[in-house]
Amino acid sequence: MTFQGTILDLSNGGIGIETRGHSFLEIGSLVRTWIPMSSVPVNIPVLVRVQWVRDKGNGSSQLAGLMFVL
Repeated sequence: MTFQGTILDLSNGGIGIETRGHSFLEIGSLVRTWIPMSSVPVNIPVLVRVQWVRDKGNGSSQLAGLMFVL
């Protein structure tokens, strides 16, 4: 599954995102994602586990908490 989202929060432990379009992230699933770097034109690949998910009002996007997997 491919999805796009906006990073709302970034910490040492993980990422808070808002997805765009119809995304159906499930708690516990592993997701490969890329974090864009603002100072250089590079995206950093990371593996995360979905910790929590909240559907937005119309169901076309979600808020999700993703924990880094080492």
